[in-house]
Amino acid sequence: MTFGNKLYNLRKNRGMSQEDLASELNTSRQAVSKWETDKGFPETDTLLMISNLFGVTIDSLLKDDGSAAEEGNGQGYYASRECVQGFLSFERRKVKLITAGISIILSGAIPTLLPDDFMLKTAFTILLAFIGVGCILLASFRENRYKAIREEPLIFDNTHLSELRNQYNQTKKKLVAFLIIGVGIILATGAFSELLLGSNVVTLLLVPVGAYFIVYSLWMMNVYSIITNNKAHIQGIADEKAASERFKARFNYWHVIAVITLILVALYFIYTLTGGDGWVSNLIDSIIR
Repeated sequence: MTFGNKLYNLRKNRGMSQEDLASELNTSRQAVSKWETDKGFPETDTLLMISNLFGVTIDSLLKDDGSAAEEGNGQGYYASRECVQGFLSFERRKVKLITAGISIILSGAIPTLLPDDFMLKTAFTILLAFIGVGCILLASFRENRYKAIREEPLIFDNTHLSELRNQYNQTKKKLVAFLIIGVGIILATGAFSELLLGSNVVTLLLVPVGAYFIVYSLWMMNVYSIITNNKAHIQGIADEKAASERFKARFNYWHVIAVITLILVALYFIYTLTGGDGWVSNLIDSIIR
């Protein structure tokens, strides 16, 4: 992939026009057009600005390895080494927050073992729930600069994709071990809860730990799959969109009317069969009143 191809992909994936990029680089739109068509080349200072703007190294911009990886076919989001590693770090931090939140919420049962004080138990349970939900919301609302990696076909340098697959193969062993440990903890606490020191404390502590291992390992395996098996991932997104469109095309307001009519008919029959007594009658009376 030439410098012009890389610059074009970086600009398009950032949602910038040639005018926007020219403004950022203090140059003209014509100059940007020449660079993207490989009819010209920016000066060193401008290259440094491009590198800082898009978060890629100058070496990755200048190195022409001939072509893109087979998954890209020249169309899609250029996934540089810096971008992919940033995406992996972002997803690790995100899943750690989410798994921590889930574990804290599951720990909400622990206060039930406190001394017999209903208000104290309730306060601790609500506090843990708030902290857990807060962690999940914090992870959900973090700025995601790598959304395109999840939603668009990816273009890699020739050797980069092979390196990523090797990295995944090494990491996968650890993730599978985490998954087995997590499942083992959950199964053990369910099967031997009565034998664990004769107390439910150990059980209530181990379940959140098991959940943490399971969610973390499955999440990160999916993240690596998005990158290393991108063609299948993009096809899955396309299939989901097609199914959604087919559902929308078939489900219109007449279906809503039909469902409401069926519910009303069912309520009428229940009302008739119960002789005007029962919960249906009470519901109708409450609505009328």
